[in-house]
Amino acid sequence: ADPGISMIFITHDIGLASDLCDTIAVAYAGEHVEYGPAERVLIAPEHPYTQLLLASLPRLHAAQRPRSMPGEPPDLTAPPSGCRFHPRCPYQFEPCPTEHPPPLPATGGGHTRCWLNDPQVAGERFRLHMRAAAIDPTEEQTQVRDIA
Repeated sequence: ADPGISMIFITHDIGLASDLCDTIAVAYAGEHVEYGPAERVLIAPEHPYTQLLLASLPRLHAAQRPRSMPGEPPDLTAPPSGCRFHPRCPYQFEPCPTEHPPPLPATGGGHTRCWLNDPQVAGERFRLHMRAAAIDPTEEQTQVRDIA
């Protein structure tokens, strides 16, 4: 991107966003849950929603099939208390259901709204979460077969 030029680009096309954007904000249930440099967000996401979102994408030559997101999307007229993603999060713990997480610093820049990023709150969970597998940036994002 050219210095001095900004745009807000809203999309569900993650591949296109990675080509166009230097910074990415990931939203869930009406709020930003992760924000930071595009490379960091797409290769080493720290919010569980971003991790699951990227894991749900089909990949060329992938050993595993795309994973579906657990649970159901929230009712936006009555969002869940605490972290909005906690009903679907495989890592939820106290205080996720009751306390709304503030933006917490993410490794490599930006922030994430996840209690796992607060070592004082998450304790050992913080260390384990930070070792989560990164998305392989060299893999193709789509695969098309047997088109009639």
